[in-house]
Amino acid sequence: TTDDAAMTRVYLDSALQVYDTAVSLLSEAGVEADPFDWTFEKGRFIQSQGSNLQDLQSTVSGLYREAYNLKPEGFQAYYINYIIADLINVGDKSGAISFMAHVETSHGDQADVIAMIEQYRNSLFTSPEERMDFLESQLADKPDDIEIRKELFDIYHELEERDKMFEMGTYLLEASPSAEIY
Repeated sequence: TTDDAAMTRVYLDSALQVYDTAVSLLSEAGVEADPFDWTFEKGRFIQSQGSNLQDLQSTVSGLYREAYNLKPEGFQAYYINYIIADLINVGDKSGAISFMAHVETSHGDQADVIAMIEQYRNSLFTSPEERMDFLESQLADKPDDIEIRKELFDIYHELEERDKMFEMGTYLLEASPSAEIY
């Protein structure tokens, strides 16, 4: 290693060049190279060099997303979380929601990933109107989900959406009667 920041950057840029060219060069040489591994490891490398590669930190999430797209099964929760958090931080709620829906499909059997996604979804919507729109789209996918219906009922009440509230209340009274609904 060297104390010279410029020389350190030259070495790091050289390493990044290896990540960028490895798959094609190895393939040309007849060596099997998995694009997932090289893309994923490039993201980890840049992330691990935070202080030396500050200008590239914004690319890490994109590299992880590219790696996820290449091989979603088995992708670790930490990196899924990293991608979602980055999408939210840059203000791309719809991108985050879309990515979470894809993750649910590929990781539906992993309780920790599903719990993380639910936590993000619950925190994504800051206004009752946004939450209502989201829950209505969820209800379209899961029409028999009583919990979604109860939450929508409460939001309709809060937003004074009386017609929707009474319609939802009628459904809930038939499906799951309670004193609260009455």
